[in-house]
Amino acid sequence: MTHQFIARASQMGDLMTNPRSKSEFLSETAKKSVQKSVLFDKYGITDDISSKPIDKGIQLEPEGIETASKVLGWFDVEPTKKRMLNEFFTGEPDVLTPTLLADIKCSFSGMTFPWFADEIPTAGYFFQLQVYMELSGHRTSELVYCLLDTPEQMVLDEINRKVWKMLPDPRYANFNQTEIELMADEDVRRMHNFSHIPIEKRVKKYRVDYDADVIQAMQQRVTLCREYYDLTIK
Repeated sequence: MTHQFIARASQMGDLMTNPRSKSEFLSETAKKSVQKSVLFDKYGITDDISSKPIDKGIQLEPEGIETASKVLGWFDVEPTKKRMLNEFFTGEPDVLTPTLLADIKCSFSGMTFPWFADEIPTAGYFFQLQVYMELSGHRTSELVYCLLDTPEQMVLDEINRKVWKMLPDPRYANFNQTEIELMADEDVRRMHNFSHIPIEKRVKKYRVDYDADVIQAMQQRVTLCREYYDLTIK
């Protein structure tokens, strides 16, 4: 019988965090993730996960796939949305073809792009791709970061937010509002417009290979999470 709690690929990073105490089986981060599933399954309560970085990633996902395709030689791969499921996991990668499994991450600003990181900067993405490979049968995958211009409306929102922070700031007391608006516009656009940088510099790929030991560890962790889920949902 399939258990009601099936881990989403995107939450495996939280579930795989280790507890601080050796006497504990699940970390507080893992418990909170399971608790969100309980609230949804029992009461239909959902978590508002909207944020500026997430919104940008959603809006620019097709452009990110197109950009990665050009730079990495994917040959015009189209976005795919195929929900996969097995006894333990469920997931929906950005790109899934018979020869390619990939996930796209569009960095919010120039400072969040992994310019110098040799390893995946967010450990949770490693587990996410392991889930995708387990579900799809692929044994290699690609995690691709893209640094793309932030959509104009989001840039304007950021400029307005910065202006309202600068106006009461004593450091800008000698500037009028028009001057402050110009400074804010310049600062924000510098953080969010990247067309002056060669596109090859703004795409970074990490290869992730299938690891059967990691899959086994994740399955064991999901089993522990199910025990906690059953106790919590009563």
